[in-house]
Amino acid sequence: PLPPTDTRGPRRPARPSIVSRSPMPRSRHPAERPEPPPGVTARDQTLRDVLAAATDPVTTVDRAGSLLYANPAAIAFFGIGDPGARAQWGPPPEWAVARYRDEIRPALRETGRWSGALAFRRDGAELPVDIIFVAHRDDDGRIERVSAITRPQAAPDAGDTVAGPVTA
Repeated sequence: PLPPTDTRGPRRPARPSIVSRSPMPRSRHPAERPEPPPGVTARDQTLRDVLAAATDPVTTVDRAGSLLYANPAAIAFFGIGDPGARAQWGPPPEWAVARYRDEIRPALRETGRWSGALAFRRDGAELPVDIIFVAHRDDDGRIERVSAITRPQAAPDAGDTVAGPVTA
């Protein structure tokens, strides 16, 4: 028999594509690029540029949950700094809270990373996301910060189905 049809999960194009709402400057020869600010290495500046250009929300929080970093996609997605947009967000679904407590936090302590499906609540509805968590440790090995890369799951178009592999 055929496996059940899976209608959830992200739908990604077969070939990579780059989509941007704002024009990106073309990469210049390294000798033509401006020097990074004092105290910032060229490698760090490259990473900053990549995070700023990412279309997925990227955030970093400290041990207390205070926001340390949000790229422009995260600022737009979560409405950071916009009280009207922030009011759309509600507490996450109970299953997502339980998954964070029972699965994600232990994985971050043990391996320093976790990826999978989670959900937020916006405008009263569940908003399913794929998310990657990465723990950053201090010199004593304690988790100092946690970064997350969040990708909202694309809803299938009406009539679309996503089928798993066919087994004989």
